[in-house]
Amino acid sequence: EYNQPITQHKYNQPYAGFGLGAEFSTGSHAFQVFFSNYKGINPQRNYVFNQNQVGNGDILIGFNITRLWHF
Repeated sequence: EYNQPITQHKYNQPYAGFGLGAEFSTGSHAFQVFFSNYKGINPQRNYVFNQNQVGNGDILIGFNITRLWHF
């Protein structure tokens, strides 16, 4: 995912967002790993208030682990 802000602000100009994710599965678990410069889960807030720059190394890491049940 990549987005570029359309409007210009006088102060605290939001930076473009970048996100990358991958999913790996085993027989009973699914693992998801995310790399992004977004701090929150709400996209609208990230688009307006993102102050993390990818070029400066402001990368955040997230992950999910899910148990897969087979009956």
